[in-house]
Amino acid sequence: MDELNGVVDDLIALVLVIEAGGFNAASARHRIPVSRLSRRVAALEKRLGVSLLVRNSRHFKVTEIGERLYLHGVTVRAETRNVLAVAQETLTEPSGHLRVACPVAMATNLVSPLGIEFVKMHPRVSITLSTTDGRPAPPGEAPDLVIQPSVDALPDSSMVSRKLGEFPYVVVASPELYELLGRPSTPAALSGCPAIGWTFGPHPYRWLLRGPGKAEVELNVQPRFTSDSLLQIR
Repeated sequence: MDELNGVVDDLIALVLVIEAGGFNAASARHRIPVSRLSRRVAALEKRLGVSLLVRNSRHFKVTEIGERLYLHGVTVRAETRNVLAVAQETLTEPSGHLRVACPVAMATNLVSPLGIEFVKMHPRVSITLSTTDGRPAPPGEAPDLVIQPSVDALPDSSMVSRKLGEFPYVVVASPELYELLGRPSTPAALSGCPAIGWTFGPHPYRWLLRGPGKAEVELNVQPRFTSDSLLQIR
C-alpha cells in the first residue's frame, strides 16, 4: 500500500489546477496555498516520471498524459465523494444487524418493546435479542450489546462499558412469613430464616445488607428455593 500513499491527494490537486486554469486561480477558488498545490502536482510528476503540466510565467498547458490523468482524477474525486456520502449516510441513519443480550426479566418488560419501536423507526436495522441469566457470555459468543446486572464492578472485558443506572435490591417477605418470624426489625433477626436464593451470586445463602451511613451487615439465611431467574424469584 505504500506506493499509493498520497496519490489520491495528488490527483485531486491536479484536477483542481487544470479545472481552474492555473495554480493561482485554483488557490483562490479553493483557498489552498499555491505552494501546496504545486508540491502535490510535482510529487505526482516525480512519482510517474512524466510531465503533466507545462507552466511558466506566460503559459499554462496540460500535456497529453496530463489530460489522461485528469480524466482519471475526476473519477477518483467522484468516487471519493461517494465514499464520504456512504459514511455520512451510515452516521445519520442506523443500519445493519444488532445482536443484543440481556436478562429475561428486562427483555420481557423493557428491552423487547424498545427494540420493536427502534426497528420501526429505522427500517434498515434488524435486532436479535437473546435472554441470559445475567452472567457474561462465554468467549466467542459475545453479542454486540450486552445489558448486564452487576453487584460489584464489571469484570474486565474487551467491550466498552457504560453505566445505565442503579437498581437497588431490597428485602421483602410475605405477610405470613413476617408474622411467623416475630415481625423482625433488625437485620440480625433475619439470620437463619427461610429464604429464596438467587444463584447469580456465588453464595445464595449469604446476604450482604447495606443501610444508612454505609453500614453493612452480612448474614446467613437458609434458601429453600433457588433460581437463576428473577421472574421466578419474584
